[in-house]
Amino acid sequence: MQTTPNLGLKKPEGTDVVDIADLNGNMDTLDAEVVKKASASADGRMSKEDFAKLAGIAAGANNYVHPATHPASVIVQDANNRFVTDAEKAGWNAKASAAPATTSAAGLMSAPDKSKLDNAVPTKTTADITYYVRTDGNDNNTGLANSASGAFKTIAKAFSLVPMILNHNVDIVLGTGTFAEGVSITGFSGSGRILLRGGPGGVLSDNFIVSKISITRCACPIVLDGIKISTSTEVGIEVTYVQTALINNCKMDSSAPNATGILVTSSFARVYNAMISNRLVAISSYFNGYTVVDFAGGTGNVYSLRADNGVVMCSNSKPVSTNGDITLTAGQILNTAVTNPWGDNTWGMRPAARAIGSLDTQQVIAPNTWTKVQFPQKNYDNLGNYDSSIHRFTAPQNGIYLINTIVLGFDAPAKSIFEMYVFLNGTSYRRLHYDVSSEPGIRTMSMSGTAALYMQAGEYVEIFTRCGASVALSLHADLNFEVIKIA
Repeated sequence: MQTTPNLGLKKPEGTDVVDIADLNGNMDTLDAEVVKKASASADGRMSKEDFAKLAGIAAGANNYVHPATHPASVIVQDANNRFVTDAEKAGWNAKASAAPATTSAAGLMSAPDKSKLDNAVPTKTTADITYYVRTDGNDNNTGLANSASGAFKTIAKAFSLVPMILNHNVDIVLGTGTFAEGVSITGFSGSGRILLRGGPGGVLSDNFIVSKISITRCACPIVLDGIKISTSTEVGIEVTYVQTALINNCKMDSSAPNATGILVTSSFARVYNAMISNRLVAISSYFNGYTVVDFAGGTGNVYSLRADNGVVMCSNSKPVSTNGDITLTAGQILNTAVTNPWGDNTWGMRPAARAIGSLDTQQVIAPNTWTKVQFPQKNYDNLGNYDSSIHRFTAPQNGIYLINTIVLGFDAPAKSIFEMYVFLNGTSYRRLHYDVSSEPGIRTMSMSGTAALYMQAGEYVEIFTRCGASVALSLHADLNFEVIKIA
């Protein structure tokens, strides 16, 4: 007897005896099977509840479960989730590196490179500047405070920030210690001056040491004060194509039998109170160099002064040597105590300054009010004694100073009083001009005056004016202030 493959129902063959029990068993199996319902582990017929569930499922739906770590919100483009194309990704990937650019790779411009570009274009000072340099400083500081957290570490950093055109004074002040660098002062011009000094300056000192100093192609005064030079193989201080160099209270005593102490070439320089020892030549002028030596000392030199197509003028004292002075082709060495009635050697070395009015801004004088006249544009300032920010000349040494000034104003009404005084140390000292307008209507006021004042070192002079009515002063050279030491 055969059976069905699924439910095992009996199927009698032709020679089999038909048994009613077999038929009944088949019926019972079919009856039991037809009422079975499907479960999660066994097949069966669908219940009406399951049919209801299927009715709520859309055609083509599947059993996908979205990952919990991949929220469905990311498939919606918003401010935090963006779709990009392959072209956009390729464009981003082609961007330059965020690292600073080098000679072989593109990149961002670094701050030091930006500073180089800025300094490649001549810039001008807008006010007086003082930078501090200390051995415990840092070149990432501002350089504006005399402290470890404010000062620069190198002199080169300070000079790299000085504008090439100086309409104001720049002081670079060294702290105590040794700066193992050669200082290069190159290409500066203008009506201001640069002062590189060791601490307070004014005295010989072993406390502020640099390797060497080179001053080249400067059209404004450069002043060194209170610095010691340490090189034993090169020129200590070299001045080349410079309008005026003032070398005050500088010292060098390292043994340098084959090197010159101070070499001046095609420049004017004054050496005051220097101490130069153990050099082949203490002080030398070469190729149209003109050097004034005053109160210099030192020992152990082979030659004291050397002039080769240049001039050295010495007064009072000079460094001691074994072979004295030496002159070569067309050179001149003049040893004299006093060279002219003023007690100095050249006009360029005397305290002298000239300043004029603003180029574009008129100063207004309030009625009946003593007002300081402003002379912000310096024409020259030999020793850096005129402060154009406060319109004041300060005497660097005792003596008699000649003062000359001109002030021009406009639109003064009739019968106005015009007065101009020189103020000494903030107090009226001498009247330079007095006038009363008698003409009808308005008039131009013009005041001028000259005075010779005895001033002690540190005293200062300013020009003040007063008018009976409001007056607008003129511009440029119509306002003129000149001071020079005459005795």
